[in-house]
Amino acid sequence: RNVRLMALVPGPRETVRRWTTQVEDLEQCRITMPVIFVEHDDEIFERHSVVLTDPDKRVRLSLASTPSTGRNFYELLRVIDALQLAFFHQVATPANWTHG
Repeated sequence: RNVRLMALVPGPRETVRRWTTQVEDLEQCRITMPVIFVEHDDEIFERHSVVLTDPDKRVRLSLASTPSTGRNFYELLRVIDALQLAFFHQVATPANWTHG
């Protein structure tokens, strides 16, 4: 897919370490992307966000939700595949489209 991932996680360093361990244990995986913790009091950091940009650095997807709402990483991969297909081949994909 030739994409780069990074997590920007609100909270103190120890909270971020616990979050990372919890995700790795729950999903039986190893998080290898950069995970950056941000200690901040602003309300914006009370939201978890996902932002996808294209090679021209234009935002193509932005999701925000409360920290208690989980993410479906497979859905993000589906969106990445659909965005790349549209970017490179100038086609549209319907809802729930999957590669193949």
